[in-house]
Amino acid sequence: MVKVDIAATPELVIDPILIASHIIVALQQIVSRNANPIIPTVISFGKISGEGRTNIIPDKVTIEGTVRTYDESWRRAIY
Repeated sequence: MVKVDIAATPELVIDPILIASHIIVALQQIVSRNANPIIPTVISFGKISGEGRTNIIPDKVTIEGTVRTYDESWRRAIY
C-alpha cells in the first residue's frame, strides 16, 4: 500500500495523534479533578508512538504510561 501525503489534506483522515493528545489531557484531569488530595496519585505517560513521518499522518498511535498510588481501591477506580 502506498501512502499519500495526507498531512497536506488532514480533512481526509482521522488523525490519531490529535486524538491521543486529547486522551492524555483528559486522563491527566482524572487526578486533578477526582483524586482525594490526601491520597498521593500520579498518572504519567512516557511514550507516545505513531509510525508516521513528518508529512504522513499515521494510521494508529500507541500511548504507554503508568498509574501510581498507595490506595488499591482508587487504583481500580482509575482503570
